[in-house]
This record gives sequence, C-alpha cells and structure tokens, in this order.
Amino acid sequence: MVCVPSNHKSCADVISISVASKNARQSTALSDLVESIDRRLSNIEQCITNRDCATKEIEKQELEIKKIILEMRKKVNTHLDKLEEKLLLELGSTSRYCKSEYAKILQKLKSAEEKLTKLREQTLHIKQFSSDIQVFLGMYQGIRLIVSETKAITDSIDAS
Repeated sequence: MVCVPSNHKSCADVISISVASKNARQSTALSDLVESIDRRLSNIEQCITNRDCATKEIEKQELEIKKIILEMRKKVNTHLDKLEEKLLLELGSTSRYCKSEYAKILQKLKSAEEKLTKLREQTLHIKQFSSDIQVFLGMYQGIRLIVSETKAITDSIDAS
C-alpha cells in the first residue's frame, strides 16, 4: 500500500484490484482454472484406479507364484520320497547280503573252532598215551590240518 502510491504513480496501465476483479466469477480464466483442476483430478483418479488394478494384479500373480512353488515342492517331495524308498531298498538288500556273507564266515569259523578243539583234545590225548613216533606223526598231521584250516578261513575272510 505504501509502495503503490509512492513509487508507481507514473504507471499508466496499472488498474485497481476492484476493477480487475469485476465479473471474475464469469471469467474464462476461472473456467480454465476449474477445467484444469478437473483434468488434474481426473488424472489422479485414473492413477489411483491404475494403481489399485496393479496392486490386485500383483496379488493375483503372488498367489499364482505361491501355487507354482507349492506344486514344485510337492514334486520335489515326491522325488525325494521315491529316492528315499530306492535307497532304503538298496540298503536292505546290501544289509541282507552282508549279513548272509558274515553268517557264512561265522559258520566256517565255528566249524574251524570245532575242528581245532577236537584236534587239541586229540593232541593232548596222543601226548599222554602214544609213543614218540606216534606223537611225531600226529604233530605232522596236526600242523597240516592247522595250516589248511587257517588258509580256508583267511581265504573266506579275504573274499568277503
């Protein structure tokens, strides 16, 4: 208010606010402003609608991807179940084979134990009741039997 009377007295084309605002309600500038605001609101509403649709699409895709992941997990689990079953069958088969082989070796060991126990008893009996020649010949046969049994047991163990 101080500036206008003191500095702008000489400006000829300056008009007062009351004159400039006359019929402002019916002016095209106001109509243009309202139209511009309406366009902006319409654009914002369209953006909101687009974002809502995009959000719904993201949620839809998320559900589809979760379904795919679940199906993949089921396939992996099925594959692992089959693999586990196969491995357990192989394990059972291998275990039965090993037990069978060990049972055979155990049987041979028990047989060898019986033979050697019998040989020991016979050797002690020969020592007590036989002549030196008979002891000598018995020892020779006993040693051959021990070597033979030891070799048979060793071969069985090495083969398994």
